[in-house]
Amino acid sequence: MKQEEAAEQVVNPVSPLMNRLALLSLALAPAAIGMTEELPIGLLPDIAHDLNVPLSGAGMLVSGYALGVVIGAPLLALGTRRLPRKPLLLGALLLYVIGNALHLVMPDYPVLLLVRFLTALVHGIIFGESYVFAAQLAPQRQAQAIALVFGGFVVATVGGVPLGTWLGQQFGWRMPFLVVTGLGILSVLAIALLLPATKLQPQRVPLGQLFRGRVLLPLAMTVTSCGGIFALLTYVVPLLEQVSGFAPAIVSVLLLIFGVGSFCGNLLGGRLADRWLYPSLLGWQMLQLLLLTLFLFLGSSQVIAVGALFVWQCAGFATIAPIQSIVIKQAGEASSLASAFNVAASNLGNAAAAFLGGLALTRGVQAVPLVSLIFVVLGLALTLWCTRLVRSE
Repeated sequence: MKQEEAAEQVVNPVSPLMNRLALLSLALAPAAIGMTEELPIGLLPDIAHDLNVPLSGAGMLVSGYALGVVIGAPLLALGTRRLPRKPLLLGALLLYVIGNALHLVMPDYPVLLLVRFLTALVHGIIFGESYVFAAQLAPQRQAQAIALVFGGFVVATVGGVPLGTWLGQQFGWRMPFLVVTGLGILSVLAIALLLPATKLQPQRVPLGQLFRGRVLLPLAMTVTSCGGIFALLTYVVPLLEQVSGFAPAIVSVLLLIFGVGSFCGNLLGGRLADRWLYPSLLGWQMLQLLLLTLFLFLGSSQVIAVGALFVWQCAGFATIAPIQSIVIKQAGEASSLASAFNVAASNLGNAAAAFLGGLALTRGVQAVPLVSLIFVVLGLALTLWCTRLVRSE
């Protein structure tokens, strides 16, 4: 087979303990990324006031970052495919740390917006390489390793972002980015010390391998999976308040509870995927479908709403690690490229979900779960197609 990319294999740590520590070091990077990406959401009024811009302008700090991820993930993956992977990951993390540090000193809005866009360019490299390293560190428990790495991101968004919002409100919006900068430095040191060395092998992977149906289908599955989660999750607050009748103070507690569900679902999804990859993914998708339908018809009942949305969020996040594992398996020697493209696909799904959910919101908040339902149905169809394709090959 013709080849055109240098690929590497991880030299496994000498003990299971070192293996686990190496995986935990990889989880620190997504934790830092999660906080950097999401922090401005809770601090938009403070940032807008400090930089003297309208609230909508401050919101561009979030969408500008997302645009940087979508552009940077595939382009940098292609441009860096011949570089040694561990130095590449460390270099990308250092750039990310510098970008976070610049949040502390940028005096005006346009420069800060540019800094966030440029920082986001390496987002895909960090996530993509972390997933590939995790899969190589635990070849027999690939999905669980991926779930552990992604768990860093989940913990950051569930616990770190609310804590960062509180810090920003108490000590100024730049303070949380100082904390994230410190977390990024810790991540660089931990990966440099704990992640095992890589052994470069002269393997050259044809780019055409990335654009085969067996790779493109899982990428599309990522778009629908993230779309199904975030179409509803983006607007879950008005749903809980207007459809289920919860008071705002109760909603804040429910969001924390749902966040615990997403963390548990992520880990459980990885564990089951290592035993039954495609059947477990299909099961989670069908469970999402059932729970969304239940919420559509009985969401006015507070007990049913809380139960359905908790398990739905658990099921939604349980699909992340299995799909990422499928991407890596199907891409073969192009796993680093495919993994970075998958990061772009997830952000594309998030953006499409927020946009289509916003359109549905104009017809009434009750229409929002329908958008999520459509994404899940499409994802289920793609998973069935991918299953058939893999079996036929």
